[in-house]
Amino acid sequence: MQKESDYFRLRVPEKIKVWVRERAAENMRSMTSEINHILATEMKRDAEKEANNA
Repeated sequence: MQKESDYFRLRVPEKIKVWVRERAAENMRSMTSEINHILATEMKRDAEKEANNA
């Protein structure tokens, strides 16, 4: 069985880590889920921008 996602370490400044932790708590998500949500949202925005520029 293949894993759905890969594991990797990411180094971020403490200020960003605190921001993600606080935002995750506000949204009742884990930090991993919050980061995935933020990235997925940005990916969607980029796709919409590309579609509008085509």
